[in-house]
Amino acid sequence: MKSNAIAATGTSGLSIEEMAKCYSEENRKRFCGIHFFNPPYNLTLCEVIPNSQNSKKFIIELSNYLKNTLLRKVVIVKDKPGFLANNIGFQFINMSMQYANYYKDRGGIDYIDSIISGITGRSMSPMRTADFVGLDVHKAIIENIYQKQDEDKEYFESIDYVDYLLDNGNKGDKTGKGLYDLNNGQVFDINKNDYRKIEKYNFKYIDEAYKEVKIGNYKEAYQIILNNECTENRILMEMMLKYVVYALKTSLNVGENIKDCDIAMAEGFNWIPPLAFIELIGGKQALLKYIDKYLENDKILKEIDLDDLLKQDLKSNYDYKKYIKGML
Repeated sequence: MKSNAIAATGTSGLSIEEMAKCYSEENRKRFCGIHFFNPPYNLTLCEVIPNSQNSKKFIIELSNYLKNTLLRKVVIVKDKPGFLANNIGFQFINMSMQYANYYKDRGGIDYIDSIISGITGRSMSPMRTADFVGLDVHKAIIENIYQKQDEDKEYFESIDYVDYLLDNGNKGDKTGKGLYDLNNGQVFDINKNDYRKIEKYNFKYIDEAYKEVKIGNYKEAYQIILNNECTENRILMEMMLKYVVYALKTSLNVGENIKDCDIAMAEGFNWIPPLAFIELIGGKQALLKYIDKYLENDKILKEIDLDDLLKQDLKSNYDYKKYIKGML
């Protein structure tokens, strides 16, 4: 390497510190992780992951180049499994797969995707995202996090039906089939170990909420969601609250501050940012209220210091309206 050269890896999860050991001590100072997101013309997030030999000046100058020349939204994160965005994003994707397995008698994959897609502010449903990324890539990411992360491991446990699909060469969009076979309008039926026609689920309370969204009444729309007691709404609220709390905790552990999770999800996945969702449902006190209602028996939540999380500045720099309206 020339003395003014910078070396970087685009890995989404391998240890930067371990990779840095391949370099001489001098060159190690100019090596780091620079993790872009696909497709880069739509998703502007870029994670910068220093190793222990990088100077603060080096990281600042590199980050400024990424921001000003490559027009990226930069977050500087610790060298942890999955870094920040994938750790949060694949927590939600894998949790969706786990819920699909639990509710396989109600429909499974397309049932959960239908509940948790548009009204929760995401441009692509979680399991469609897994097919887009590739089920093989998904499995590699969650296994890496599961093996190397000490806490919240249950979120990253692999799922039998995903292994079955991979064993049969069905990796998602890249092979034409995965959780979905969109060419034939089909979805994988977990009970039958075969594909069936995608169902069009009709959830009346979500339709009612969309009517309010169409006339600009976003909080009124979510009051319809929050006040509904059906099974589908319990699933929606359980999953969204787990997403939010896990994202806040991970942002403090892996990022520079709690607001990094908003940048990661907005710019890396085009999903509603966690802090914006808290604002949508009514703020900190509402968050506590709904956690008590929907997650009272959640064993992972018991290990999280909610008081510490809620002492943080939870005001989002993102407008939740963009994410809900965009799904119409």
